[in-house]
Amino acid sequence: MMPIYQQFGMSLEGVEPSNQLKSIGLCEAQIAKKGPDLWLNLHSIPLYRAVAAVRFYLIGDYASARKFGLASLEPATEYFTGNWRNVVKTDLGTIDVGWWHSRERWVQLFGGVLLWGTTLGEWDALRLIAKYPDGRRSVDLDDATPALRQLYIELSHLLRDEAVRGIGARVGELAGSDFRATAVLAQCLDAINDHDEAGANQLLDEFFRRRHRRKGSKNVMDSISPDGTTVVNLARRRGLKVVLKPDLELYCLSLPDESVL
Repeated sequence: MMPIYQQFGMSLEGVEPSNQLKSIGLCEAQIAKKGPDLWLNLHSIPLYRAVAAVRFYLIGDYASARKFGLASLEPATEYFTGNWRNVVKTDLGTIDVGWWHSRERWVQLFGGVLLWGTTLGEWDALRLIAKYPDGRRSVDLDDATPALRQLYIELSHLLRDEAVRGIGARVGELAGSDFRATAVLAQCLDAINDHDEAGANQLLDEFFRRRHRRKGSKNVMDSISPDGTTVVNLARRRGLKVVLKPDLELYCLSLPDESVL
């Protein structure tokens, strides 16, 4: 079978993870020095590992994908819930935990962690990480829309086993709800909450078909859908039978059973 990266029209040179691994090493060295950019390196380590895991997945090295995906979770927990804010000075030269609240980078990392945490079944770790998002967190990247931020906040409620309703309406009214079919995933979360198996499957089909129509991207995190994969995994965790159409399975990251690796 054609390697996954080739099915996305990518080159091996553009996907293989050697540069990502070098970046991880540099961040680890900087953390050991406890320099002024400690917070940024604490953020980068789990993000780079999550991205490296996707790169390994795309080239078919599933054991390394599993290894790096799992290795992203502990430092992500440290970044989201650790006490570094009690040590690292703010831009004002003060120690102020509250100052960081709306200034931290988090959206891209949070999506990567949800991808690997749900894929690997690390639900306890995700429950802890899910304490992080709230409405005061910033929209910290150009492609991190208000709708995507709200989707992650809603996902966090579900990961904490909290009862929530009206997710589709809340996300759908925000800027960016049509971008990458974010509103469709939000509606799917309502279906999952209602244990509506047929509705969840229909909405996931719609979501992945929108991705299927999109033009190719050289961004490895824009090949498979991290958010779509997360919602599929959550639906299955809640006992729903999710069956993607054969032409859409490519867009949902799926590791083979560990026993065959």
